[in-house]
Amino acid sequence: LEEQRRIVDMLEEKIGDTKKAIQFRKGSIIDTEKMLSARLSEIFSEGKDKGWEERQLGDFAKLQGGYAFKSSDYLNGNGVPLVRIQNLKNEVVDMAKAVYLSSKNFEDSANFHLESGDILIAMSGATTGKLARIKKEQLPALLNQRVGRFKVANSALKDFVYYFLKFKQGHILDIAYGGAQPNISGGKIEALKISLPDLDNQRLIVRELDELSGRVDELKFLQERQLEDLKSLERAFLHEAFNGELL
Repeated sequence: LEEQRRIVDMLEEKIGDTKKAIQFRKGSIIDTEKMLSARLSEIFSEGKDKGWEERQLGDFAKLQGGYAFKSSDYLNGNGVPLVRIQNLKNEVVDMAKAVYLSSKNFEDSANFHLESGDILIAMSGATTGKLARIKKEQLPALLNQRVGRFKVANSALKDFVYYFLKFKQGHILDIAYGGAQPNISGGKIEALKISLPDLDNQRLIVRELDELSGRVDELKFLQERQLEDLKSLERAFLHEAFNGELL
């Protein structure tokens, strides 16, 4: 019993310190995530004061829904990938578990061909409001039902619209309807008010936000690695304790 008490005391001290470090690191990750959202809020809240024209999003960015392709037409690993709602992960299009359609399906569905940089949004279900952008190297690809695609006019940059949608992401989820199975109304999203600068200013803003987003991602990556190291340290203490190695 005396030895058990000694081990328990040492574990409580070591693991207690580790848990405090874990909580601190989690808090740091949350603070890091706020850096981008704070800058987005500044930019898109001050636009009207800078004389930018206030417009509805739908004036230059129409939200198009995908097509209900038949599951019986799905292919395994060959053909053209179909971007479904489950492929929108962490603001990128993840093709790891994509299903595929034939080249004939692709040719017959020209209106649902995705283009480089297209902004996609989950239109229903538990992931409602999630955003992603498709990359050039992921094309050709098709747009499935329950996934929306913003078709952006020449008066706006896709990336500028993307950052505006990130700024409004919480609001978009608030206006989703359907209770346990939320759905987004395309009309309500298109009705969002946005102060739109000229293209030169849009480019400057996108460049700044891209750089900030890159720094935030790098910092989060390092912080998350440190968090995993701390969790491993906690497990290591327990391993040592129950293998008679705790000094």
